[in-house]
Amino acid sequence: MGNRNIKIRKVGNKDWTKLYTLLNKVFYYLEDKYYPKKFIKSQKDIYTQEKIKEITKNEKYLSLGCFHNKELIAFSIGYFMPISYLFYLEWIGIHPKYMRQGLFSRLLKTLEKRVVENFGAHKIYLYTSLKNIPAINGYLKNGYNIEGILPKHFQGIDFCIIGKIVK
Repeated sequence: MGNRNIKIRKVGNKDWTKLYTLLNKVFYYLEDKYYPKKFIKSQKDIYTQEKIKEITKNEKYLSLGCFHNKELIAFSIGYFMPISYLFYLEWIGIHPKYMRQGLFSRLLKTLEKRVVENFGAHKIYLYTSLKNIPAINGYLKNGYNIEGILPKHFQGIDFCIIGKIVK
């Protein structure tokens, strides 16, 4: 699969089933590697089919997808906060079969451009588990900074907050 055969575009309402399916594959991959089962279960409880449908319709959300032919192989989910001009990146996920092919960086670069163009956001921020070293390294490689360590932050899991000024 060549990187040029991959199109990045907004995940629209007609794509919600693809997003829901891939999100659950990513949850399965992350479970026990980087997040405990209890945390993944709580995320599955939040990101129901109805929530994913809402995300793909709601204008404050920006969900991007990497599509190889018609298959969704990577995604980002996040939303803009107009009062602060921040964009919160809730999730970024790559199908395990397509990891380590540059999709993470490519998706982040596209997201950075779009949040500035679409919302006028000046910063992207996110939280991730301190155990998720591959993700942390990916963000650092793309110019993001660890802005703080959050011990026992959510369900007793150590997290860090990561951010990047994009404008």
